Amino acid sequence: MMPLILSGKVHKYTLMDASDAAKEEVSKMSDEVKTKIEFKKASLLEKLPFENDSFDVVLHHQVIQHNTAPHGPDRFINIRPYLAEFHRVLKPGGMLAVHTRTHAQLEADWCIKDMESSVYAHKLQYPDQHELDALLTEEAFKDISAFVDKTPREGYFDYDKCFTVEYRNANPSWALTDPADLDFFLVGMEPVLADVTCRSMFEESVREDLQEFGQTTLTLAWNRITKSARIMKGPA
Repeated sequence: MMPLILSGKVHKYTLMDASDAAKEEVSKMSDEVKTKIEFKKASLLEKLPFENDSFDVVLHHQVIQHNTAPHGPDRFINIRPYLAEFHRVLKPGGMLAVHTRTHAQLEADWCIKDMESSVYAHKLQYPDQHELDALLTEEAFKDISAFVDKTPREGYFDYDKCFTVEYRNANPSWALTDPADLDFFLVGMEPVLADVTCRSMFEESVREDLQEFGQTTLTLAWNRITKSARIMKGPA
């Protein structure tokens, strides 16, 4: 987000969040950049408080998995309405950028892959790439493309932190793991990280998975048609 704002190509940036706490982030960003930044308190589960054709770009960064209904008959019942809202508030020719993780990336993550309950829970929360593509197509987005990012998240290689409760509490992903699975994982990790050779082999496998599958995926979709054309045509 910040690299885009600092690029000098953004004249106005609107941060939307359901919590007032995001106001502090806006205040900090405003002190660092010349771009006009405003905060709008709103929920994705309601009609967005913006006029039609308001934005050139909509950024949806690592949020979609928090709005799925993983145990319901339709996992994406909450997603479809706000994707339609994104389409509405985008100008014709505008771009939606969705930053998320594919199922292959989840299965390759070192702190998920060896815990069956964690893999299962994460895959229910995250739409896989073909599911996201289908959701975007339903809402008349066009020219959908995906770009894999192999840059590891901050602290990704700090394996020893997984033994601390503070570290696990800071990442909600750990809460998706069955306690028995977690205990078994931690017991198995301890000798691996304690032995220099085993740790080196583990590190090598983690980096190989990262290069093969990537850490995250950025999906771009475009609003190529006018709103009136969409009303006449219906979902693509």
